[in-house]
Amino acid sequence: MFKVAVATSFMDRPCPEYTVSMVELVLYFAQTQIYDGCEGQGFHYLTPEKSCVLSANRERHAEAFLKTDCTHLCFIDADMAFQSNVLHVLASRKVPYVAVNYSMKKRETPEFTALALDTKTRVWSGEGTTGIEECNFTGFGIALIERKVIETIPKPRFLIGYNTVTENYTTEDAPFCHRVREAGFPVYVDHDATKLCWHMGSWAYRWEDVPKPKEEINGDVSAA
Repeated sequence: MFKVAVATSFMDRPCPEYTVSMVELVLYFAQTQIYDGCEGQGFHYLTPEKSCVLSANRERHAEAFLKTDCTHLCFIDADMAFQSNVLHVLASRKVPYVAVNYSMKKRETPEFTALALDTKTRVWSGEGTTGIEECNFTGFGIALIERKVIETIPKPRFLIGYNTVTENYTTEDAPFCHRVREAGFPVYVDHDATKLCWHMGSWAYRWEDVPKPKEEINGDVSAA
């Protein structure tokens, strides 16, 4: 059985592309088996959370999810656009945590959200990449999480952190992924699902916009 609870957070209002994408995803889900051999599937759309405090939104959604009989929680943010089969691709991996590796909204220096296991570079999901790759953390733009992960991690699950090197606060997704990994669950990005989505801002930030990082030279990665 695969039963998903979809959770959307936003601070202002969902972008039009998100709304169209979600309608198409629901229709596709209703007509297409989530993966071969799945014995039944269900879809539950949690009440969207509107607040500038995203950590609180995530926590409320996690608690609402645990009150359902759903097997998976799927965060889909209101500034994401995506093809109708993106959930099917993520679900087919059958791993505890998997997410898309969307481009950040950085016009001049675009880069992907996921941080590599070495914590020094971003995971690149460009041309020629396929399958899933373990990483340090991902963004929550579109993230599929098994129930046992949410059940294992106690509240507060979505605290922000502070990077003493950059002297910047983190978003709520990085600390959550760290706790997921500490609990023994690997964190994956899906290169194929990444190519099915766009991060909406002043325009659609796409995976094709992110340049391939330069080759490592003497153990150092040159900045692109």
